[in-house]
Amino acid sequence: MRSFDIPLEVVDTNSRRMAEAVMHELATRLRALVEREEPHSIDLRSLPLDPAAKDWLREQLGQGEVEANLDSIGSSKVYETGFSGIWWVSHSDPEERVVAEFIEVCWIPDILQSQREDVKHSLHTLENSINVAERGDEL
Repeated sequence: MRSFDIPLEVVDTNSRRMAEAVMHELATRLRALVEREEPHSIDLRSLPLDPAAKDWLREQLGQGEVEANLDSIGSSKVYETGFSGIWWVSHSDPEERVVAEFIEVCWIPDILQSQREDVKHSLHTLENSINVAERGDEL
């Protein structure tokens, strides 16, 4: 008798149902963003999603045109899904292990917005640079 190697994938139906529930939650939260300006965040690591369910969710959401990568005490990847206003945000430690993963429903994730103190510092630096240039000093 011949033996065959047939790849099998075990699918946790509870995990898949959870991913489907996330899709419904996203629709509700996107409506709240549009109608009431209410942003929301779903912590994917707090949900009982197996890798197959998370892959299914990622596939259903797709990927849009906006993507950003940040490097600060590890890396962060942010991309807008195929649905405007729904963002996939993943944070990794310096060893590239995912330590936090969220789906954010918002106009733009907070991590991509300039922080007020950083902008104030930039204003000061820019004004000083302009003053130096106007005096003819070397930068």
